[in-house]
Amino acid sequence: MNLLDEKNLEAVAKSRLWLSLLHAHPASEVKNGDFFVDQKDGRKDPLKELKADLQALQVDLRIGREQIQMQCAFPARYHFLKEALHLEIKDIDCPDLNDWKTRFNAQSVTVIFASYFLKNPISTFGHTFFRIDSASVKGAKSDELLDMTFGFAAGSNPDDNVGLFAIKGLFGGYDDELTMASYHERLGLYHSMESREIWEYKLALTPAQVNRMLEHIWELRWGKMPYYFFNRNCTSHMLALLEIANPDWNLSDDFYLWAIPADGMRKLIETPGAVASVRFRPASEVVLLQDYRALSESEKKEFHEHITHELSKPPPSSGLLIETLLEYQNHSIRPYGRPLTATEKQQQAILFEDLAQSPPETRRLPPIPEDGQPGTGLKSAKLAIYGGGDAAGNFGGITFQPALHDLLDPDRGYPRLAEVVLGRTDVRYRQVAQTTHLQTLDFASIESLYPMDPLQNNFSWTGKVRILTPAEIVGAQDNNAFGVIGGAGLSAWLNSGQSLLAYSFLKLSADGGSVFNRGYRAGPSLALGLLGHFSDSAKGLLEAETYSYTSTADLPGAPTNFTKVSIELTWAFVENKHGPELHLSSTVYFEGASHFTDTSIGLAEFF
Repeated sequence: MNLLDEKNLEAVAKSRLWLSLLHAHPASEVKNGDFFVDQKDGRKDPLKELKADLQALQVDLRIGREQIQMQCAFPARYHFLKEALHLEIKDIDCPDLNDWKTRFNAQSVTVIFASYFLKNPISTFGHTFFRIDSASVKGAKSDELLDMTFGFAAGSNPDDNVGLFAIKGLFGGYDDELTMASYHERLGLYHSMESREIWEYKLALTPAQVNRMLEHIWELRWGKMPYYFFNRNCTSHMLALLEIANPDWNLSDDFYLWAIPADGMRKLIETPGAVASVRFRPASEVVLLQDYRALSESEKKEFHEHITHELSKPPPSSGLLIETLLEYQNHSIRPYGRPLTATEKQQQAILFEDLAQSPPETRRLPPIPEDGQPGTGLKSAKLAIYGGGDAAGNFGGITFQPALHDLLDPDRGYPRLAEVVLGRTDVRYRQVAQTTHLQTLDFASIESLYPMDPLQNNFSWTGKVRILTPAEIVGAQDNNAFGVIGGAGLSAWLNSGQSLLAYSFLKLSADGGSVFNRGYRAGPSLALGLLGHFSDSAKGLLEAETYSYTSTADLPGAPTNFTKVSIELTWAFVENKHGPELHLSSTVYFEGASHFTDTSIGLAEFF
């Protein structure tokens, strides 16, 4: 059989691994010509690129900016073609490639998930990257902190403001950027400075698969792909790279419309035989609080004396107290990214000296959270049907939420005390008017309830960009408005079991639309609420919020100032990744002496 005949070449060009090496679906996502030997048609036609690669191998063509042989420019493609077509081509020496691969001494690959960072809206989805684990040298165990990591990020312009960054990120205005850093540097940012949980998933890859993955990383220096926040991001690019290592894993098939890190980790975890082992690093803030709470009352008093007058105090009385003081110093300084002052360096040196002289103590790190591992909870997309009634009569509706997790969804696998929702769309049908209209469209709704603790006053925050039907205005059911709302506040646990949280927000909102007599309304609101965790499956929310607006609608009885009181209850079947989830909601609107109620019951399925 002639393996180079047209029919066989067509079959190889359609193979999953060849298409993955070109990032083709079927046209390639890579947009610059240097990634292709056939710079004219290679991006659009995998077969033409395959033929161009074969020709380059046969005539020893020099390609790319560096004018090097095809074997050295695209080693993963070369080795695939040589094996698939049984090419009798002698391997040549590629000094630059070999030197680059030697730096890693690669033995295995570990995928890293840095958990959700709710103090920064850009990082609320978490981040994924991977570590190249080096082999032991002469029996000496390698230091994983020195191992190199790779990750994908938006190659943004530092001069772009937040608004421009968001717009470009949403619509592919940036190219992807393959970043490389030591694991120590990544941990310094995500674990120490941002106090994120770190999940490490060591993959079950053979040495040949690890080598192919490295060789394709080398090839990616020739190519740039557009970066989209929601579907062509750190997770989708990472999954595509892992498919090149092992084409049988089929990791990226479900992520065409959106690729959320938690869903990507779910897909990886659920792939049989993909993960060899899991390791958890608790957030530095969690370790600090656990150690602080383990101190005796006298040690806590001593702790607070030391953080205010450390240089003038006698040595701490216990090793645990010294460890806690060191953790507090790092936690207080590193988030600001600044170097230690001379006084802080002196304080640190004294503490390390005291620690060396104190008797060793056994410290118990926080356990792996049973419900915290990404990808172990309900699916992130949700479709619900509901029915109910308000002042305008009975209604029914459908709500679609593409991503990710709202405040009343079960927490397993997602950030607790947080809402990160994109594209939630609510379409409602009214029985009396026999009309269908858009009730709400939340482009983005993000809320972080960050409880205060004994060591610091954390701030909670909320933000939402939406299209809404002003529910408090009777008769406005067919009038939509565009709205933006944001605010900050405080939250605190009311019980030691951390099942009941109180919170408050001061918000500012602005809505624009023809329903308002000036074309807009704007003003502050104050919200007070209780969030209850009754079980792994059940949650409840009680909230009162009062509003004061500059203008209102040209409709009878439309309020300028009003208050609403809401109660919501949810119950979900968490053992099934699809739910279902039952949702009960009732809101009473008060304006002067009058009031009316909006009540509904719904059932949701996750997918």
